[in-house]
Amino acid sequence: MRQESLSFFDLGICNYKIALAKQKDYWQKRVNSVIPNTLIFVEHPPVFTIGKHGNKSNLLITESLLDEKNIQLYRIDRGGDITFHGPGQLIGYPIFMLNNPLIGLKKFIHKIEECLCNSLKAFNINAITKYPSIGVWVENKKIASIGIAVAKRVSYHGFALNISTDLSYFRFINPCGIQQIEMTSMNQILEKNISTELVKIKVKNEFMRIFS
Repeated sequence: MRQESLSFFDLGICNYKIALAKQKDYWQKRVNSVIPNTLIFVEHPPVFTIGKHGNKSNLLITESLLDEKNIQLYRIDRGGDITFHGPGQLIGYPIFMLNNPLIGLKKFIHKIEECLCNSLKAFNINAITKYPSIGVWVENKKIASIGIAVAKRVSYHGFALNISTDLSYFRFINPCGIQQIEMTSMNQILEKNISTELVKIKVKNEFMRIFS
C-alpha cells in the first residue's frame, strides 16, 4: 500500500461508544476521499468488545457482575474474538484505504504488527509475532492484540497495546478466544512506568515510516 500522506488524531480518554461513532465518521470521510489515511489514538474506560464471529462463552463473568464492576460490553463488526480495553492501553484505529482488501488485508495486518514490534524494540522489549496467530508477543505472553474490519476498501477498528494496563481485567475473559493465554504490559516487562505519550510518538513514527 502506498499513500502520499498520513494524518493522526488523538481522542485522549474517550467512552467506547463515542469513539466508535467518531471512527465511523472518519471511515465515511476516508471512503469519500475527504481525508487521507488517518490513525486515531485513544484510551477507553474499561470495556470488553467481541468480534462478529466471537464466542460469548469467552466472557467468563456474568453481565450483572460487569455492571457491578462498571465494565461495558459491546459486540462489534471487527475480526477476532473478545478483548479488553482500558486505561493505560494505547488503542490505535487505522482508517486506511486498502488498494485490494481481498489480497492486501493480511499484509496490512502484518505491517501493523511490524510497527508495534519496532516501537517496542525502541524500549528494549524484544517483541515478536507468532504466525498464524495475530498480534504481538513477548516470549509466551501477549502484549498487543489486533482486530481489523474493512468496508468499501477502508479499514477501521485496530490494535490495542498494553502499556500500564491493569492486567487483572483479562482474567474475566479468554483473550482473543484463547484459553490460558497470559497477557503482559510494557510496565510489567520493564518494571517501571512508561509514558503513554512517549509510546504514541514511537508508534506514530513507525506508522509514518512504514505506511507513508
